[in-house]
Amino acid sequence: MRIFTLTVLSVILIAGSSFGITGLGFGVRGGYITGLNMGPVENWAGGLNFNASLEDKMTMIGGHIKVGTLPIIDFEIAAEYSWKNMDLGEGYKLKFSDFSLLATAIYNLKLVPTPMITPYFGAGIGTHKLVYSLDEPSGAIIPFPIDNVTKLGYHGILGAKVHPPLFPLEFFAQYRYTYINTTDKATKFSTILAGATFNLP
Repeated sequence: MRIFTLTVLSVILIAGSSFGITGLGFGVRGGYITGLNMGPVENWAGGLNFNASLEDKMTMIGGHIKVGTLPIIDFEIAAEYSWKNMDLGEGYKLKFSDFSLLATAIYNLKLVPTPMITPYFGAGIGTHKLVYSLDEPSGAIIPFPIDNVTKLGYHGILGAKVHPPLFPLEFFAQYRYTYINTTDKATKFSTILAGATFNLP
């Protein structure tokens, strides 16, 4: 976490001195994670042997801060929380969650003739707190002893922003591919998200 924080601060300071900060904004986002396949997740509790796979979609919500620079590069810091609950039967429920802090450099493309729409792409790094837990019928929560630590990840993004004229809000839709260094094999997934940013005057 310390390395991630120092990296983010260094990038922002370099951007501010090299390009000049042209604007700040903050906003919210939401979407879902798809393509996540953690493989079998096994746990033994109450004499039962569970073998479940964490697949399909996870819900994601979050917020972000945007730092605008010249000429066409923005920097973004985001905090996101994703989760998925699975019913294993007999009163047992499996939960997987990811709390992430992300830093992204965004390159804005000036290819669309209208200034209201700006396509963009970018890349960045982030920290991911991956947590598994099992809820017993009694209400007790059993944490899994695997990968319940913070991991470093990398991501690439592709999206578009819409800027209504004379309006401080801008809206965006984005695709993101994430690669996380986890034990044994890497964790890889895609995120489809949308949100809004309020640009400060």
